[in-house]
Amino acid sequence: VRYHLGTAVMGSFVMTLVTMPRIILEYINSQSQGDANPVMKGIIWASRCCLWCLQKCVQFLTEYAYVYCAVTGSPFWPSATKSFHLIAKYPVQVALDKMMSRVLGFLACVTIPLAMGISAFLVIKGEKAVCAVAIVPLAYITTRLVVGVYDICVTTLFVCVMRDAEEFGGKYMADSLQQVCGLQVSVEDSLEMRSSRAGDT
Repeated sequence: VRYHLGTAVMGSFVMTLVTMPRIILEYINSQSQGDANPVMKGIIWASRCCLWCLQKCVQFLTEYAYVYCAVTGSPFWPSATKSFHLIAKYPVQVALDKMMSRVLGFLACVTIPLAMGISAFLVIKGEKAVCAVAIVPLAYITTRLVVGVYDICVTTLFVCVMRDAEEFGGKYMADSLQQVCGLQVSVEDSLEMRSSRAGDT
């Protein structure tokens, strides 16, 4: 945090820049709700849609920029540029990364609170229903926080893998991961990495 406080501030400033137009447009829409003609309503709805898409895209890119900054230590704008190139070059992998994170997060946020509620209902004696109802939202909040950390960890690993494939040809990947990514590593690099791993252990 000490060395990247400016990065955090810059990312927040960029998100503020793309969020403020939406707030202003919502205010204008609420003030002109009664006397707006159909053309004006159509323009407002189209603008709201465009600004929403812009905000989500910038938010997505900012998340990857933060992760890239944490991995490489580079400032915000170079990290954002590298992240944009990464997303543009590997769109399928990025989509799979986010899709699997969302699916696993959804399953965790549904199953864990339900399991905790059912367990509380079966184990606790006395006011079972009250305890179960109190435990489920607390379990959901805790699960959401843990899933958020898990999502960042998965994104960080994904950035590391793609960066290794981009800059080093998969030199630091495990053999099975190299095969999954379709990379061919030279014998010298493979022997060097295996010897370094053996030395570390």
